[in-house]
Amino acid sequence: MSNPFDKPVPVTPQLGIWADNAAQAVTDANVKEIIEIAAYGGVTHWAVQPQDEDFDGAQPDTVATFVPEASESVHLTADDIRKAYVRLLAGIEGLYIGAAAHRAAIQAWRDRTEQDGIDTSRIDADAADQIIQLACFGHVMYA
Repeated sequence: MSNPFDKPVPVTPQLGIWADNAAQAVTDANVKEIIEIAAYGGVTHWAVQPQDEDFDGAQPDTVATFVPEASESVHLTADDIRKAYVRLLAGIEGLYIGAAAHRAAIQAWRDRTEQDGIDTSRIDADAADQIIQLACFGHVMYA
């Protein structure tokens, strides 16, 4: 039986089963760490501190709420964060992904373990910010 952790990062990934395997490698702890990295330095240039009313409408599986300046709050699930990480890892054109953030996602993937998932020590504030923006907006909106 094939183990998704044994597969190298494809040079030009075709999303599909590859994306599913990559998303599964992002553990709940990884998701929490990405959110924390983003909240303490990554998203502070475009998001404001959520107020009590910003949590209205959040579903039970919401793991984070971000409030873009002058906009409605965005509630994210762990799967939203996982899918956004895969999009950053894949380096899909047209999403305005930064090269350094893309390299950080690749390094986190290469240094992953079956037990701990991706190596979030490789994800800096810029990469975490871009993951959150991809989850919130579908592309990187704020450089």
